[in-house]
Amino acid sequence: DDLYQTFRAVQEYFVSETEISDITCPVLITDPQDQHRYAGQAEELYDKLDADGKSLVRFTVEEGGNYQLEPAALGLRAQRIFDWLEQTLNITRVVEPS
Repeated sequence: DDLYQTFRAVQEYFVSETEISDITCPVLITDPQDQHRYAGQAEELYDKLDADGKSLVRFTVEEGGNYQLEPAALGLRAQRIFDWLEQTLNITRVVEPS
């Protein structure tokens, strides 16, 4: 019914080893430096995936991209995600003159 309930429901999600092996679509995994709560999980998931098009994108302290969800580098994070989508979905950008 609202964003908070969605957030709470998502906390119940868990992907088993069997389900990971069933993933066949391209997957983007972000891996920020200084990730404390989920340290190592991004790389562990990446290694377990057998999907074509899997990508692991790292973010560093120097970029301001450390910590969960890269809070000090939102623009960089968005750019890398959209670049991945553009490449993965084979999208050609069309920029209209202003």
